[in-house]
Amino acid sequence: MPSTAVSAASRATAAKRGGLAVGLEQVMATPDPVLRGYPEPLRIRMLELALDPVIPATLADRAAHVLLTSLTRAGKTFTRLAMRRASQLLARHVDDRARATLEEVKRAAPGYHAAERWLQALDARHMGRVAVTSSPPERGRLAAAFWLDGQRPVWLRTAPTVDAERARE
Repeated sequence: MPSTAVSAASRATAAKRGGLAVGLEQVMATPDPVLRGYPEPLRIRMLELALDPVIPATLADRAAHVLLTSLTRAGKTFTRLAMRRASQLLARHVDDRARATLEEVKRAAPGYHAAERWLQALDARHMGRVAVTSSPPERGRLAAAFWLDGQRPVWLRTAPTVDAERARE
């Protein structure tokens, strides 16, 4: 596909998403009781749209505050959307709100392992945005860790300060 066609398609997609954000913002300007009064399938779909990465954080925050809290806790839908919300918050380094969301998932779906792992990572010792989930490694050894921003398990390797440059390569 020629680059002009790709860039035109990208612009069209961006315009649609921009329109989506504007439309969603207008709907979310509705008073909270009205939003909570919409049928649950509509509230779910609005929240799914609001949790899209292209939607501004302030709009996603409002939607999550009003809509996520209004959903039935039973079933997988609440858990799926709450985990998406926690993922967004962790990526934005809003760990306290992510923790509250994960605690809500834990109450709604006891034994849901992902929420428990993420909470353990938040409670663990951190090196930057990486949580050390195993015992601290000896120098030069690997240790299991968890990258909070990407919500992924990673390996952490330590090195003496003099070898730090070489370890980065």
